[in-house]
Amino acid sequence: MNTIYLHGVKCWIVNLMPFSEKKRDSFKVLPFQKACIEHKIFGMGWGTDIITDIPDNAKLDDFSKKIYETKAKEKEEYRNEPYKSALNSYQEISDGDFVIMRLKNSHYYIGRIIGNAKYIQRLFVDGANRLSWGCNVDEWIELENEEKIPSEIVGRFSQKYHSTIQQVSNLRLKALIISLYEHKSNKCGFNIPKIFLNESNFVTTLNYMELEDLVSQFIYDKHRENGYVLLPSSCKVNKQNYEFSFVSKIGKPITCQVKNQESIDPKGYAKEDSYEKIYLFSGKWSQEEADRLKEEYKNTNIYIISKSELYKTLNENSYLKNKLAEFYNIDNNTVHSYEMIKNILEENPKTKECIVYKKCRFTKNKIYKFNDNRKIIYIENYECFYSPEFNSIFINSSDKTYDDSIEKFKNTFDI
Repeated sequence: MNTIYLHGVKCWIVNLMPFSEKKRDSFKVLPFQKACIEHKIFGMGWGTDIITDIPDNAKLDDFSKKIYETKAKEKEEYRNEPYKSALNSYQEISDGDFVIMRLKNSHYYIGRIIGNAKYIQRLFVDGANRLSWGCNVDEWIELENEEKIPSEIVGRFSQKYHSTIQQVSNLRLKALIISLYEHKSNKCGFNIPKIFLNESNFVTTLNYMELEDLVSQFIYDKHRENGYVLLPSSCKVNKQNYEFSFVSKIGKPITCQVKNQESIDPKGYAKEDSYEKIYLFSGKWSQEEADRLKEEYKNTNIYIISKSELYKTLNENSYLKNKLAEFYNIDNNTVHSYEMIKNILEENPKTKECIVYKKCRFTKNKIYKFNDNRKIIYIENYECFYSPEFNSIFINSSDKTYDDSIEKFKNTFDI
């Protein structure tokens, strides 16, 4: 078991787009973004006329922030303070934080921040001073395609709406970003281990396309001996209830529906008899729920795919395994049992401050509890907690007062 001191480090997802909504498809966007990469900077827009009361590279603190806001409110388009959220976030940036962003050409860049946010309105980048406040990084590490990045990170950039800057609060995603930077830069500091994958958590590592590919592999393995092949054109047809079709010379087609984090109601497919088989998979289903549905629909043409079945396909036949192995521990999926952790909580009250059994946002002032899936969800203390996915205890601050309880926790596990 590892103890990882994060020392309060934060991770940020940045949308480097200091252009008005009408100009975000402009040919000027990408050259500007590339120039920022060359200057080893990033920043926010909402620029004003040069503010003489704020020197170049002045730190974004309460004093300079107040001066900027007074000036910004003079502009009609800033009267509703559209910059407010971004400005507050930039003020929270600290030396040593991590940042990741995606440019217009879909290349990703990740870096480690040097210093705090500062006033850079006088800095001309690609012939224009579009940035009001910004930061420097030690270097930008380029990742040219999504294959080099965990799909969990890519998924955060696939959202329809992108804020100027957002802090990553999810521990798992935060640890993945830090680990990605250290892996690609060959700079080790936190030494975060790979996430242990198992039947319960592997679905969250896949994007929707990878999950559909894995399901198609599962179906193909079951029906290839009967001459079934995937019909590529079926993937391009917009069918509300189905993803794609397998066809054969001798039988009805086979189809499926796949949802990553949404549930599926099999009743909606119960009377569909134009298919030989309809395969359904939902990442929201527990193993118990999938088994129950499988039993309920066993005498129909509906086949419920359980996570255990799909995880077996991932390990035995899937091309995805090699990709996942770069970021995740897929061969050793041992995690501590619910009963073991439950006993620790009951026998040693001090350790309940540093244990959590499921990825979650940092949650203050909530005492641990167990849900129906027998997993510990909440933690009582924000600063210190255990994650079996990483088999590590994470300390969010540099406070050493947790060392005693950590050692007791480790000794109890005999690790």
